Amino acid sequence: MHRNKEEIIRSVRYNIDDAILEVKAMINANDGVGVSHWSAFILCSCIIDYLAGYRYAAEKSRGTRYKRFIEEYLNKADSGHQYDKDDIYHWLRCGMVHGYTDVYEGKTKFLFTHLYPGCHLKLLRFKASTGEVGERTAIRLQEFLNDIEVASELLFEEAFNAEIDDEILISMEKRVNEVGVKRSDFEIGG
Repeated sequence: MHRNKEEIIRSVRYNIDDAILEVKAMINANDGVGVSHWSAFILCSCIIDYLAGYRYAAEKSRGTRYKRFIEEYLNKADSGHQYDKDDIYHWLRCGMVHGYTDVYEGKTKFLFTHLYPGCHLKLLRFKASTGEVGERTAIRLQEFLNDIEVASELLFEEAFNAEIDDEILISMEKRVNEVGVKRSDFEIGG
């Protein structure tokens, strides 16, 4: 089925806007100390995976798609933040999403936090409640989400400015046709 450009973009964008709002709601729901917000980080990783799947539908390797999206979109956000594609893939996607841990190959590297404004991608010294003392690079949820939101805008802007037979729209349409999109705006019964 061949859709027009606006239908393709709208189909892909619908879920992203919804997911970003969900993360923002998580941030605002309880900004208290002691709330880790790991579920919000996991959803951020899912957003990256989702966008990468639609952008690079022809690429079979999810890891390759995820890393490409970080390089080609997330690192182009105007914040100037630079993310190591392998580190984000291994510690966030593989570690936190698939293992609910911040340990990868026996090491911890990041402090996933919503606290400490101004600490994003900076090395922090910490003392955990377990007594562990060390240093980790902070990934602060709000800044990370902001960069993901800008990266998604860059992707949709590129798609909007593309011709219908350009690779980006072909990729998006291919993925929409293969897996569809999540819809939460339906009624049960009837």
